[in-house]
Amino acid sequence: MRIVFIGSCLEPGQDGVGDYIRRLAAECVRQGHPSIILGLNDARISKPTLELQESDGTSISVLRLSTAMPCSERAKAACEWLEAFNPDWISLQYVCYGYHPKGLPWQWNPIFVRLGKMGERRHLMFHELWIGEGGYSTWMRRLIGIGQRWIIRKMYQRFQPDVVTTTMPLFQKRLARLGIMAKTLPLFGNIKITRRDDDRITSLLRAAGSRLVQKPRSAFLNGVFFGGVHPDFNVALMIPWLAELESRSAKPALLSMIGRAGLAGEWLARQLESSMPGVIEVVALGEQPEDIISQALQFADFGINTGSPEFLGKSGTFAAMREHGLPVVLADGYLDSTIQQNDGHAVFQFSTTNSVAAVLNYSRPVIVGSEVARAATNMVRYFESITFK
Repeated sequence: MRIVFIGSCLEPGQDGVGDYIRRLAAECVRQGHPSIILGLNDARISKPTLELQESDGTSISVLRLSTAMPCSERAKAACEWLEAFNPDWISLQYVCYGYHPKGLPWQWNPIFVRLGKMGERRHLMFHELWIGEGGYSTWMRRLIGIGQRWIIRKMYQRFQPDVVTTTMPLFQKRLARLGIMAKTLPLFGNIKITRRDDDRITSLLRAAGSRLVQKPRSAFLNGVFFGGVHPDFNVALMIPWLAELESRSAKPALLSMIGRAGLAGEWLARQLESSMPGVIEVVALGEQPEDIISQALQFADFGINTGSPEFLGKSGTFAAMREHGLPVVLADGYLDSTIQQNDGHAVFQFSTTNSVAAVLNYSRPVIVGSEVARAATNMVRYFESITFK
């Protein structure tokens, strides 16, 4: 079957959903399903750009349409390109904030509907829904959430998808409240697993100013932050956990930060290092290419997720840590059936009794690689269940 994937921004390494789409499309091609990608709202370019992008050794034809173009011109150019490809399936990978700074892309619904008609069948993938649910939401977030929920309902009614998927059971339940029955298609990581090379990471950490890395690898523990640090991350929960980790292991901890940690990351580093001088060392490696990120994840003893545990299913960084065999430590929240969708990989809380011992006793599994092949296979099965009814 011939598939068109539609996203917003397709600049490699700059948009998580864009990277996800590229890997998924490439895997579909490898499985024998010709696929192309359309980027409708790309701020990283100034004019329409037709290019080949590569993922895991497979080239994908990509049309990127700039935010500088009027929406009507983008819709016209997209339809002409899709008509030439003659797709069986249109797969709209929906991210509300990819089309509007406040996540209210109401003007895009007619365009989505128009593009959906370019294929025989339609697939709607929800990467994010609406904000404002939960006891700590402000009135503004709740108001925006009401608008987002209305836009999603109207878009679903007009787009008329044959298959609806989302990343996790929590979103599946929320969609069901709108009368939208969605299947789950768990997120995979966007970091390809490369051959382990500890010397390479050691050199980078040393160049970034690490003192602990001067010691033998067995003399310290390494935890890794990957991606942005959530501004609501409660560092106060982490400090006693790290103190217990040091006490039980008799080893200091080197915490490496990879990616755009931002001001929240800088504040976190200062708080941690000042809490236990000489015992905790935080080193920022900044943005790194994919192969370095894979090396750093393999070098680490555990990963740290700073976002809300209930949204793990939409976290590409969590998926990457999981696929690299790391136990992932959560800052707060709870574990339930929604969270335990990690195929046996460990997820611990800072506040959970015995979680330090669990991390120290964790036996790292054999790394089997990205789950992108499984995701593509499941998606195609969903499509085939409709196509061959």
